[in-house]
Amino acid sequence: MVSFLNALNKKFRVNILLNFFNLKMAKTKKIRVFITLECSECRENKEKRSSGVSRYLTSKNRRNTPKKLDISKYCPYCNKHTLHKEIK
Repeated sequence: MVSFLNALNKKFRVNILLNFFNLKMAKTKKIRVFITLECSECRENKEKRSSGVSRYLTSKNRRNTPKKLDISKYCPYCNKHTLHKEIK
């Protein structure tokens, strides 16, 4: 049986051995993830134009930006451009 496995290509051999021992290969994590950006001034400011918190939904590359994002975006509740921070 060993000579038979040596004749097959490497990928096929690995799959045969994994199936033989009922093992599964590890799944990869998705690199691109969706994040929510929330206005940092809306939570603290009680004297804003209207009640509510501005949130934006966007995506980021997990490998290029492992830290949390801080982006300046327009907040319709504060009626100006403010710093929006990534939340979970």
